[in-house]
Formats: sequence, structure tokens, C-alpha cells
Amino acid sequence: MISTKEKLIDDRNIMVTSYPGRRALTNKTRLIKLLGSSVARLFSSDEPEFEMLGTAIDILVEKISPDELTKFMLELLCSTRIDGKEITETTFDNEFSGNLPLMYKILWFTLEVNYGNFFAEGGIGKILSKLKGTVPPDVSKKSMSA
Repeated sequence: MISTKEKLIDDRNIMVTSYPGRRALTNKTRLIKLLGSSVARLFSSDEPEFEMLGTAIDILVEKISPDELTKFMLELLCSTRIDGKEITETTFDNEFSGNLPLMYKILWFTLEVNYGNFFAEGGIGKILSKLKGTVPPDVSKKSMSA
């Protein structure tokens, strides 16, 4: 069911509406294809791991062009609003100019809202936790609330 979550990030009101089913599947498949099993590590903690998110971005940069990366980021943020404004190309440029850490925090929240439960006990986290070296052993015990 499509729902909207709100969170205050760096004194900015962020609203994320979950993706419709087809968009969620398309984006998740692309994330897994690009990042491989390391994508599960992003969701293995209750707290955002911005260093791990940075590593994931580095992996994306190696696999796709800068233009493709920007387009994919905009696709991931398509259902996200910052202080009531939809994140479009113009909003992205204005809001994140000189403040990319804010973009990473908002991207993390967007991914958490849309995919957090996928990597928890009820999803692929249970399977991945059995694969040596894939995710920390306790990932299957943690539940992500989206």
C-alpha cells in the first residue's frame, strides 16, 4: 500500500511517498544489479551508515556514467519532497548545491522508506545472513521500520 513518511533532516521537512509497485521493483532490481550483495549492508543497521552509502555511490560511479548516475538519483528521489517541494532537476540543483551531504541523508531516508523491510528478517536479509561475509550475522534479527 502506498504511504507517506515524514522526517526532519537537517532542519528540513522531508516527505517520502513509497513507490508504486512497478517502480519499486524496477528501482530495486537496478540497485541490486549495480551494487550486488553489498546493497544488503546498507540496511543491516538501524542507523544510517553514510560511509556505507558513500561506498555504494562509489560502486555506482564505477559502473555507470555521471549522467546516468544523476538520472538514477533523480529517479530514486522522484517520490520525495523537501519542505513541500517535489525534487525535480531544478529543486535538486538548488537544494543540494554545496550541500551534497543533505542529498545523501535524504536518499538514505528514501531508500529506507521504500526498501528497509526487504533487507530485514522478513525479506532477503534472512537469506543473506546465512551467506558468509555478505552481511553482519545479526541482520536477520533487526527489523527496519519503514
